Amino acid sequence: TDHTRTVHRLSWHPEHAFTLLSGSQDGTMKLWDIRDPSNCKVVFDAKSESVRDVQFSKFFTNYFAAGFENGVVQV
Repeated sequence: TDHTRTVHRLSWHPEHAFTLLSGSQDGTMKLWDIRDPSNCKVVFDAKSESVRDVQFSKFFTNYFAAGFENGVVQV
């Protein structure tokens, strides 16, 4: 319920089993620790359109990429 619009994508962290990233039509990405699902840990405001995809890097685990409705990709 923390996103104000539809969530389009979820991505599990490749090394931390309890860490989940969500990307939403509301233009935000949120980082969660599922051991406490009632509390979002970090909010990333893309300052762009709807987030269509999010994915953690398999090589640089502190990085993730997001793809947006307008074709923009951010790392």
